Amino acid sequence: MAASKKIVWVGWVLSVLASLLFLFSAFIKFKGGPDMDQAMTHLGLPTPMVLPLGILELTCVVIYLIPATSVLGAILLAGYVGGTRSGSASTCASLASRN
Repeated sequence: MAASKKIVWVGWVLSVLASLLFLFSAFIKFKGGPDMDQAMTHLGLPTPMVLPLGILELTCVVIYLIPATSVLGAILLAGYVGGTRSGSASTCASLASRN
């Protein structure tokens, strides 16, 4: 029983850490600024997309933090991260082909 309790606590800690990272990322998107504009330009995304991406990220985290919808939230967050990785990879590929 003690090992099971420990596993539950480790799961909660990992969930909180991941959620804090996503919340920090959403906060940075809401804050904006020249660094965010430069990052969006580097990724080939229009600058006005920052706010909708922040809202989407925050919504996914909130859905993940609600116990009844945590599985859906985890799927949405995985899709969000996969989309950012895919966008980043395609941007890198297009930049490499220019050189």
